[in-house]
Amino acid sequence: MRIHRRFVTALLLIFCPWFVVFGAESDDTRTTMPDIVVLGTPAGSPGSEMISGEELSRAPAADGGDLLRAVNGVSAGRMGGRGLDPAIRGQSQGRINVLVDGAYVFGACPNRMDPPSAFAAPYSWDQVLVLKGVQTLRWGGGGSGGTVIFQRETWPDERGVTGRAGAAASSNGTNQSLFGDLQFAGEKYYLRGRLFEEDAGDYEDGNGDAVRSAYEERGAAVETGLTITGADRLEFSADVTRGKDIRYSGAGMDAPKDDLDAYRVKYRTALGGADLQFEAWHSKVHHLMDNYSLRQLSSPMAMRVPARSTTSGARAVVELPLGETWRTTLVLDYLDNSRHATRFQGPAPGDVNTVNSYLWPGAEIRDTGLVAEASGSVGSGNLTLGVRYDYVDAGAGKADKAPASPMLRSPDELYRAYYGRASGDARENSFSALARYERPLWDGGPSIFAGVSRTLRTADATERYIAANSPMNPAMRWVGNPGLDPEDHRQADLGLGWQRSSWELSGAVFYDDVRDYITPDRARGQPGILLDDGARIYRNVSAEIYGLEVEGRFDLTRHWRLEASAAYVHADNTDDNRPLPQIPPLNGRLQLARYSGSWDVGARLRWADKQSRVDDDPATGSGLDARETPGYGVLDLFARLSGPTLGELGIGIDNLLDKTWADHLNRGNQDPFNPDPVQVNEPGRILWVNWSRDF
Repeated sequence: MRIHRRFVTALLLIFCPWFVVFGAESDDTRTTMPDIVVLGTPAGSPGSEMISGEELSRAPAADGGDLLRAVNGVSAGRMGGRGLDPAIRGQSQGRINVLVDGAYVFGACPNRMDPPSAFAAPYSWDQVLVLKGVQTLRWGGGGSGGTVIFQRETWPDERGVTGRAGAAASSNGTNQSLFGDLQFAGEKYYLRGRLFEEDAGDYEDGNGDAVRSAYEERGAAVETGLTITGADRLEFSADVTRGKDIRYSGAGMDAPKDDLDAYRVKYRTALGGADLQFEAWHSKVHHLMDNYSLRQLSSPMAMRVPARSTTSGARAVVELPLGETWRTTLVLDYLDNSRHATRFQGPAPGDVNTVNSYLWPGAEIRDTGLVAEASGSVGSGNLTLGVRYDYVDAGAGKADKAPASPMLRSPDELYRAYYGRASGDARENSFSALARYERPLWDGGPSIFAGVSRTLRTADATERYIAANSPMNPAMRWVGNPGLDPEDHRQADLGLGWQRSSWELSGAVFYDDVRDYITPDRARGQPGILLDDGARIYRNVSAEIYGLEVEGRFDLTRHWRLEASAAYVHADNTDDNRPLPQIPPLNGRLQLARYSGSWDVGARLRWADKQSRVDDDPATGSGLDARETPGYGVLDLFARLSGPTLGELGIGIDNLLDKTWADHLNRGNQDPFNPDPVQVNEPGRILWVNWSRDF
């Protein structure tokens, strides 16, 4: 492995302050400085980050994906102003388990205009837990890149009525948002309601060019809980989100509608020393996209795609003590997701009624999982061992349904043409395992961890069943592969964390040997691919992913703090000897801030190296990378004022120097008349203000 020169520079930048503070005596009289603005407060275990409720309300983020970009090792692909799709350690989409209040929600756009994190408005949650890599098997199959859990606190300690209200606005795109949170708690019950709304216009990049990014979103949530007897607790929650007029620069269509309805129920009890929990959830996402409602029709054909995604699931958890220092967790879970999407075409916006493609032809994936995990003390450390079994059953009930035109094919006909088989039923038996050990090297010294795991991920609905027709230009076809094998990730990671009163350091290295990695590609008659016409298809290949993350915090004086972080990922398709697409370059942050009780002020530099390891040529690879992305450095300023009457007021300027820049991660454009990837520029200079107050 060749160490990049700029990466060495980043390491020196992070660790040089170490030499200043390493020999310093601990100063117990220092002012305790809050972790604000930069998100990702360590969650108590190396490789995990906790974003607190206070940080969530301060973050000028459009949605959950935008919020997560502030965590070291997390990137996100932008398509517009909303719906940023996160990647952890270079792995994204189905390789990350994203849970909202313990439940799965899957979007209804085949092109991922609405990834799960799009339905997690930052001010709707009390905290967010980010687990990098594989640290547990209890949250579902897959999760090779990591797990993100948007959490809500329940059973408040304070009785009576409490609440919070807030507002935010920014100059670039005239983004405005409001939120409210009201809670009433009695001795054995509570009721909590939340509301939010957000309106955003198109922002401008550093060149002053408008970027299609406007959207409107409204949401409400209600939660209630009741203590029945003793430890028996019953909870219910419901969420409603309404997205409207969502514009995308990185796609050939916009979304006039993107709606979520979600319901969850939880029951907890204790029995004979064991803790038992049962939870169930159900959600529906209705999505509509077209190429004419929110933009001028520039194509010879008007198109619209109504789509829906329905997700149901349940989880039963039993936690049992094993002696004095060990505890076992048993989990039985079930997940059922069905997706339907049909593309209609017509000569004009008023006449779009002819079926062009059954994009998701009744795709359904069901996963039943069984987990056993044990954790406890071994010597001076803690050991976690786990095994998981998943039975996956997948099918496409409408794959034999063909459009009326003889020039257009049914999904099964497309599958046969490219892979030599129809959809049928797919059944998989997958076994995963985990071993993870953590211990301090000595009292007061650094804590180290090491983990090894094997996890399997089944193909998602798009990888397995997408079926987009294009009779005249095969390069515009998009055809899933019903015969894909599940990805087999064999990982190891090793890390260290060291925390003292005035400084903190952490770092991790990771390696992932992937067998049967599911990669998007172009049809060129590869093994298992019957045609050589440039259509977008999916294949299993061997892959290798490795990298490292480092970060540090240094209290330079009683009030001044320096923070720095960097992350690097290297990923290859080893079968074809080319880079995997959509891998972030070396990137990081450097922040200097002053914290002084009622007011804080600081500056932050966000930076990334050039990404020259790309898969940008559809003639020889997937073409999903738009280009070799230049490096960047973006300077932000921020301040915070707080008081009992004022509440908390935050102000800032992002991209102070009005740079033109883009994240390397783009979203592969599936415009039926322009299949080339589009890289969307990030916003230029933004002045923002946010306010919140507890009552």
